[in-house]
Amino acid sequence: MTSISSNSTQKLGHEYSKTHNNLKILDSLPNVWEPKSTIIQETCDIKTLTLDQIIGALRVYKVHLLKKTR
Repeated sequence: MTSISSNSTQKLGHEYSKTHNNLKILDSLPNVWEPKSTIIQETCDIKTLTLDQIIGALRVYKVHLLKKTR
C-alpha cells in the first residue's frame, strides 16, 4: 500500500516522508480506531514505524474490539 503510494508520488515529483505517510494512514482511520491511532502516535517512533508494524498493531486492536462485542 505505502510502496504503491510512494512510487506514485515519486513519479509526480512529490516524495513524502515515512512520518507523513504513517500519519496519513493513522489519520484516515474511522473514529472507532481513534484510541488505537492515538496510542500508536504517542508511544511509537512514527519516523521509523513500518507499514507492517502499523497493520500488526491495528489487527491486535481489531481482535480486542471483536472480543468486546461478543
